[in-house]
Amino acid sequence: MSINPAEFPWLAVVHKRAREASTGAFIAQDLHKHNVLIEWTFAPMISPECRALKTMLVDLGCEQTIPVECAFLKAHPQAVQTDGFLHACAPLFANGAQSVDWDACYKTLEATLRTIYTADINEFGEEIVQKLQHDMILFVTAKDVVNDELLGFVLCGVTPASALGDVKIISCIVAKNHHNKGIERLLLSGVLKALPSALRLFAGIRPTNTALSKVYQSCGFEPIEELTQDPNHNFDEDSWTLLAYDVMLKGRL
Repeated sequence: MSINPAEFPWLAVVHKRAREASTGAFIAQDLHKHNVLIEWTFAPMISPECRALKTMLVDLGCEQTIPVECAFLKAHPQAVQTDGFLHACAPLFANGAQSVDWDACYKTLEATLRTIYTADINEFGEEIVQKLQHDMILFVTAKDVVNDELLGFVLCGVTPASALGDVKIISCIVAKNHHNKGIERLLLSGVLKALPSALRLFAGIRPTNTALSKVYQSCGFEPIEELTQDPNHNFDEDSWTLLAYDVMLKGRL
């Protein structure tokens, strides 16, 4: 899909990188000196390749994401009215937060997230397709080199509204039995290997997700006060803690 470099210079760079090195891999070691296979793949957001990759990751994504989302919603029930993802649970709050069926809330959020991972965006209509047609997704996965077990993954996005050199971390997921092994750092290093011209990685983390916040900060991420909103990917700023990694200041991960 053609990108006008004069209009979207950074996105044009990312699309060029995706054409030249659409996939790649390297071996790294976790904190326990175990070998880990880090692989990356670029795919347009609206493509069969992107949908297939997200479908492969959906089970681990839901397993690790939904408990975090429910914990945040329990602590901040007002977010059900303002946060786009959590709003699916709004009917369950009709009689107040104290009467919420949390099992139903879990299932509702899981169903919503599975749709986000696996749906064919083309079915959402021409207006949505037009907004997302140039978005590029970078997938980075970590696997055990012996048995090919999926240890974790990072999803990143670059859109027409992305500032020069900015890469948004959409999700950083590591399987529960592989926490505290440094897998997150290996995945983030994979992002920078896949996209060596990146200048800044940034992420939004639920304020209640202190474990992931500590991991990011141990990798050199620092809090930022605000982020220019992407009009096609709006988010409720009160529902997120924003962190960023400045490659020029910190170097490569």
